[in-house]
Amino acid sequence: MTNKIVTLVTGGNRGMGLALIKALHAQGQQLIMGSRDLAKGRAAVEAAHLADVTVVQLDVTDSQSIQAAVNTIQKQYGQLDILINNAGAAFDHHQRPSLIKLETIQADLNLNFLGTIAMTQACLPLLTKSSPSKIINISSMMGSRTH
Repeated sequence: MTNKIVTLVTGGNRGMGLALIKALHAQGQQLIMGSRDLAKGRAAVEAAHLADVTVVQLDVTDSQSIQAAVNTIQKQYGQLDILINNAGAAFDHHQRPSLIKLETIQADLNLNFLGTIAMTQACLPLLTKSSPSKIINISSMMGSRTH
């Protein structure tokens, strides 16, 4: 157990996720970086000189990966104060909806929608051990109604 705020950032090894990790680390939080590729997550932590950030292999589209990450957090910290659902991508390459293959739409939904739900459900037992706890869902311009 730690008396620091324990925060998990999915998709934390690059882009917006890594920026969140750096900013929250500077505020003194205990960060857990979820990275689909463990080696890339560890390399990001090393490059950013964040030795005390925990890296877990985490693919939000894979229930076994999610459960393994949750188990690691449970064993190491016993709770989770903040879940930041940041993992996401767009696979459509700005194609017209009438031209996008169904498999592409399914991949988008699996990662950006169902993955967020799966992560939230899996983390709820850890989040309920903390009061107050927070769930933050990050979106990008791809979620914009005006784009």
